[in-house]
Amino acid sequence: MTESAMIRLEGLTKHYPGQTTPAVDALDLDVREGEIVMLVGPSGCGKTTTLEMINRLVEPTSGRIILEGEDVTHIDPDELRRRIGYAIQQIGLFPHRTIAQNIGTVPKLLGWSKQRIGERVDELLELVGLEPGEYRDRYPKALSGGQQQRVGVARAMAADPPVMLMDEPFGATDPITRDRLQQEFRRIQEDIGKTIVFVTHDIDEAISLGDRVAILGESAHVAQYARPEDLLSAPADDFVRDFLGGGSVFKRLNLARVRDVVPDRDWPMLEVSGTVEEARRLAEHGRSVLVLDQGRPSRWVRLDDLRDATDLERAGRPVSAPISQDDSLADALAQLLVGAVPAGAVIDAEGRLVGVVDLETLHEAVAGMRERSQRVTGADAAGSA
Repeated sequence: MTESAMIRLEGLTKHYPGQTTPAVDALDLDVREGEIVMLVGPSGCGKTTTLEMINRLVEPTSGRIILEGEDVTHIDPDELRRRIGYAIQQIGLFPHRTIAQNIGTVPKLLGWSKQRIGERVDELLELVGLEPGEYRDRYPKALSGGQQQRVGVARAMAADPPVMLMDEPFGATDPITRDRLQQEFRRIQEDIGKTIVFVTHDIDEAISLGDRVAILGESAHVAQYARPEDLLSAPADDFVRDFLGGGSVFKRLNLARVRDVVPDRDWPMLEVSGTVEEARRLAEHGRSVLVLDQGRPSRWVRLDDLRDATDLERAGRPVSAPISQDDSLADALAQLLVGAVPAGAVIDAEGRLVGVVDLETLHEAVAGMRERSQRVTGADAAGSA
């Protein structure tokens, strides 16, 4: 345990009547301020029960819950829940209330003024990527599942709680929507820096999103609690190793962002206003030329595309899916594997070109991760000798 823990669980236990073993057995865990802790483990291991005990939806049989240095095990549960945001897989939006009314539920209970609630609603809708003017007065049934999930996250943040609890908030969405929500969540967390306890059954999601990951066994016994890179490089035992599964190199690609590597800024490129002859000279070295439109990626052009071309506005093929510098290296690899060119244009938040990554760039990144992992493992072995 650390003195700087925002949340501290001490001997937290839940024993349901009639059950021979406790759902959660003497769990000790600390969550530092501003970090995301992922709880992951087999079905029925006590992940959700632990989350529900933190905000007293389920009363613990024994143990203590320390929030910001205060033992909240015996305070009024409603008061506690107003200090904690809660987002769940089922979302739980009130169907008869507008999106604004849903988000403003807790602030209204806290006595906020209408003006303050309205400003907070608009702020949060913008934060989760929903235009306030378009979505504020809609009802939940008019939104897609992914949009409802975003509203659920916004509602959890409405009263600006220091702590958020999230129980598989993206679990009911399709893989594409889930990936987009995860990316949006990472972006939001960089802006707000909340302390978050996040339950998931997906180890890849845990590794991608978590600052630390707690792998739980039966009755929420902690098999290992560590940073994602430490889990992958040094699993504590066979249970953790089996739970992590194979492909640790590919899982490591979820830990690094495209901005963490050095994109190639010397890649052949020119503005769309350039000439076909300029593009031919650049393409003679065998690389596809990246055509820009006012600094934004526009088209990929190969030498074969330029034989009969008269301008660059229609030559080659459009850059259909540029890579964000906030994407993971795994996302970047997926883009490269499905694309027709072995490179990806990397853009910033405004859509302007940052550089280019290719398979060689990612290969070098994986090699660097492997080398660092071997150094860590070697140091741990030497320390235990």
